[in-house]
Amino acid sequence: MPGGHACLYPAVGKFFPIGTTEVECVATDASGNESEPCTFEIMVNDTEPPTITCPDDFVVMVEPGETGSVVNYPDPIFTDNCPGVMSSCSPASGSFFPLGTTEVTCTAEDAAGNMTNCTFNIQVEVAGQNALQLELIISQEIQVVHDTTIEVEGRFAQPNSAQILQNDNELVCINVQKVYDWVAFCREVQREVSIPAECDIAILECTNTGGNITVECEVIPNATGIMVLENIRPAPGIPGTSIVPIRFTVLLQIRYYCDDLLACEFEAPICYVEEVILCYPEGTSILAKGTNVQCLSHLCHSE
Repeated sequence: MPGGHACLYPAVGKFFPIGTTEVECVATDASGNESEPCTFEIMVNDTEPPTITCPDDFVVMVEPGETGSVVNYPDPIFTDNCPGVMSSCSPASGSFFPLGTTEVTCTAEDAAGNMTNCTFNIQVEVAGQNALQLELIISQEIQVVHDTTIEVEGRFAQPNSAQILQNDNELVCINVQKVYDWVAFCREVQREVSIPAECDIAILECTNTGGNITVECEVIPNATGIMVLENIRPAPGIPGTSIVPIRFTVLLQIRYYCDDLLACEFEAPICYVEEVILCYPEGTSILAKGTNVQCLSHLCHSE
């Protein structure tokens, strides 16, 4: 009959989810009479697999004597056109990884059973003796001294008082150091120091997680040592002086930072020999101290 129409539910053009959806149809004529409903099914199949992205390959350092390490790695990143995706990796994060290279396989599976996978490598190595290049500018003072006793005559007052004591012309003996020479100089020193294994591990852990490594060094106060060596000889053309070889030892504190947080620290002694022209009579002693040290450092890791 003209003027009739059909009603569908869900209607044409609606979104149909993954799986089976029943559609019901009813015909209505111009007088409003409805037919018996009929049904049919629309099945939407998910044939598109998920996408998955594995972490980048990375290296884990262990101390000498270790056979491997427990490694925690980031989860893979996955997406899909439908919810319900599950992912897994083997060996799992938190597993023990032996020395050498281990391939990790990660799999993503959606609710329809579509699967995809990716792989990455974890390499476990024994930490080696990497080096740190240091440039030092060291300022030193050297004094040649001798303990002696002198007599002083004067007027003496009571401590913290203006009252003059009797016998104000009394001689008093005072122990002092007689200074024969006083030399100040500056020396530039370049050295490589070995980085401890535990520090290497901390540095690598920082870089594996995308951190930024910086390094600084400073001289430990009151830790400068000296030793007067043999082969002291007269200084040509300078009467009364000698060329004195002296070994200096400076103790440094090295600190590595990961994104401004302390990652590790260690001490490193720096030794160098300086030949200094001094008035150095027999029986005198040499005193030395560092007055200022500038310390520049450069990462110098070996492959």
